[in-house]
Amino acid sequence: MRIKYIYIISLAASFLPAQVLAQEGVVQKAVNPAEHTSNHPYDILGLKPGGTYEELGAVASERGIPVVEQEGTYSLSIGGAQFAMDFAYAFNTAGLENIYSYRNRPEWEGISGSLASPAAGSVITRINRTLGIPLNQNVTSDSVLAQLTEKYGPPGYVEDYGSAYIWAHDGDGNLVTEAGTCTFPERIFAYMSLEQMESENFCSVVFTFSTMTHSAAREFRFSITDIDLYMADVKAASEQIDAFFETPTSPSKLDL
Repeated sequence: MRIKYIYIISLAASFLPAQVLAQEGVVQKAVNPAEHTSNHPYDILGLKPGGTYEELGAVASERGIPVVEQEGTYSLSIGGAQFAMDFAYAFNTAGLENIYSYRNRPEWEGISGSLASPAAGSVITRINRTLGIPLNQNVTSDSVLAQLTEKYGPPGYVEDYGSAYIWAHDGDGNLVTEAGTCTFPERIFAYMSLEQMESENFCSVVFTFSTMTHSAAREFRFSITDIDLYMADVKAASEQIDAFFETPTSPSKLDL
């Protein structure tokens, strides 16, 4: 099952109808994900970025939390020319798309995340898991953090007043101990110019654990983003988009 969305990115204020957007540009596969996946120990339910949506979907279905793809039309407008690309860019457990629809429940589990563009074969770049545990069960943020620390070592730093624990690694693979040492990109695919890519000091991978207490449950959230893989996809797709804009085009003619 797929859910269709449209999202627009514009460098020149314009909006194109969906029926026009779908035919403007094509991005071809140019990246072997296996050559750009970070070497890291992090996983969620045995899953890592770089895998396919089908692999993740099978695991989610086995757990009784099937996922659905989210499709969208990515549109970019530069200097009066328009590029657009239809693709599945994300996924989510059915029924848990809106966080406010489940946070009053006593218990839940869901998986969501981001997919690469066709330039990297639409593999997974980010995986999130949300878990709601009833307050009367003896599962605390400290006990879960202890499990993660035993598995991965202590987090590099803590954010959000002690409720978010970050294992981020720099471009050399070193664990980052201060926020801002390296940066995180967008959660879903977004075009970047070469100048933008070269001006940022991106991390290579980030794993996060955060917790929040609600009226009936304690929420635990886990997330992995393979930034090396994400950026390889963005670079390959952005180069093709740049080539699209550099190709001379003739003005469209009206039927008069």
